[in-house]
Amino acid sequence: MSIRHWLPSNAFLGATTKEVLSGPVAEWSARWIARAPAGVSKLRFAEGGVAPRAQTTCGRHVELDLTGVGRRHLLEAMLDVNLAENPRSEADTRVLDAVVGEACEDFVRTLDGLFAGSPDDDEERELRGSVAIGRNEVFEISLAAPLLAPLIKQKLGRAASPGRPLSRLSVALRDARVRAHAVLGNVDLSLNEVRELNIGDVLVIDRALGDPVELRLPQSNRPLARGKLARNGDQLSIQL
Repeated sequence: MSIRHWLPSNAFLGATTKEVLSGPVAEWSARWIARAPAGVSKLRFAEGGVAPRAQTTCGRHVELDLTGVGRRHLLEAMLDVNLAENPRSEADTRVLDAVVGEACEDFVRTLDGLFAGSPDDDEERELRGSVAIGRNEVFEISLAAPLLAPLIKQKLGRAASPGRPLSRLSVALRDARVRAHAVLGNVDLSLNEVRELNIGDVLVIDRALGDPVELRLPQSNRPLARGKLARNGDQLSIQL
């Protein structure tokens, strides 16, 4: 079963995902950035093709795309200099390219470590996020959203019950309100009989007091619970 069946797509685009990624990003940032720390922003799901990048670094689960402008911002943050004010020789450029390459590979290895033990995912790497240093975006990362699902679930679970994890599903669902439909019975009508129905007409269904009745959630054909048809004063009721 896909992880998306229980965790909606918008759960990957909020603050919780950034919190999950913030640890490895801060760890990498402390090794490479001289001043302002790096952070993840602008999470989105990629739609269609992605524009070509100047440099791409791939890991087992994470892909990093670096633009030319991002490369300059990254170098300036790492070296704490304004590159426009510092002319560089061809040899300097080769050295800086090597430094940027190592920083990108280290970032991918660090973030891959967050998913250590996760199986390779065949799904498209569709979740993308920008990594910024201060106000400058330096590169984009992409990964399969299902990899984050267990970590987001763990983070949300701790936030919902600080100090004492839930031990039973019944405790977690105790305050949840659910609208249910009771299927009191069935009756077969022709299309012509349906067209002739008027307000106040009585339909005789195939259930009597004591017969089994199903409770169903809206838009579901599976019974949530079963009971029997009963009477409570002048009203019909369902005894579970």
